[in-house]
Amino acid sequence: MVGSVTDIAKMNAAYGHARRDLLALFDVTGVGELDVLDIGCANGATSIDLKRMNPMIHVTGIESDDHLARLAATQLDEVLTADAGELLPALAAADCHFDLVLCGDVLEHLADPVSALSNIRSLCPDGTVLVSLPNVAFWSTHVALLRGTWPQRDRGIFDRTHLRFFGRNDLSALAERTGFAIDFLTFRYRLVESPHRLNARFERFIRHVPVVRSIFVHQFLLRLR
Repeated sequence: MVGSVTDIAKMNAAYGHARRDLLALFDVTGVGELDVLDIGCANGATSIDLKRMNPMIHVTGIESDDHLARLAATQLDEVLTADAGELLPALAAADCHFDLVLCGDVLEHLADPVSALSNIRSLCPDGTVLVSLPNVAFWSTHVALLRGTWPQRDRGIFDRTHLRFFGRNDLSALAERTGFAIDFLTFRYRLVESPHRLNARFERFIRHVPVVRSIFVHQFLLRLR
């Protein structure tokens, strides 16, 4: 991420919000000590929630933006200010190990997500990796392509900082190429791409409409082991 913390907040308010949907994939209560790596930790909101659930958790964050990294450092145990794509190989070479890795909306921003996830596999050989990815086949993509355009936006499916794109059938191949198995997969549905009060109500409805629900999948949530 680049720019001041104010600019980033304007670009994508989600950077400052805890990803409770991702944390719901792994129960950290009552498991004792855990070493956690939060890749793209932003201001640390997600891992702060994690530490509230289990104070025995030790969190190392990776964040490329200096301002956000400083914010995260006031709450997390350690924050490394670096580009994740560059730092992950160094951590793997140093034989670092973690019990849990958070990778929330990160891989699509990296030039080589396969290499990044392979390094994460080395860092978390016996643990769990939680991943969220945007679905490039969301309905707004089809509409944009019919109009003959690919929008450049500050957030969402058409975030201008996205370098790689994923659809439903790419997930198994991504896991297999990096030595993981998909232990659990679920979907987040939206009617409106940006946060909107209608989305929660719509998500409860569309889950039960099998024919058309796939084009309303906004995000994939994966638990890898």
